[in-house]
Amino acid sequence: MARELIDVLLLHRTVDARDVVDGITAALRVGAVTADVVAVEARLAASELGPSRGPADQSGPVPAEIVQHRVLSLTQRRLANPAAVIDGLPTDGRPLPSMAANDRLLRLPDRAAAPDPVPAVNAS
Repeated sequence: MARELIDVLLLHRTVDARDVVDGITAALRVGAVTADVVAVEARLAASELGPSRGPADQSGPVPAEIVQHRVLSLTQRRLANPAAVIDGLPTDGRPLPSMAANDRLLRLPDRAAAPDPVPAVNAS
């Protein structure tokens, strides 16, 4: 967790502070706690709002109209419609597996064809 916090703090080197705050807010809104999600959301905020926002104002909270991001969870989307995920998969052209080779290993040898055991040698 400390490494994630460090990565978020390092975002301030390349992304505006307001955008980092927007990224943190959007990530927490969906329950994500990784620095990667914060970075993506911060860069998204920077690209959507652009440089016309003016200088960063550190005096107050971020206005609510700026923090209107929607992050979709891929897991939730897949669980919501599993049929669509299955329909999107390519067809499998491989033949069905065969257990014939394993079945031969399980068969007992024919006793009529087995050789006679070696007779015991008398040690007298």
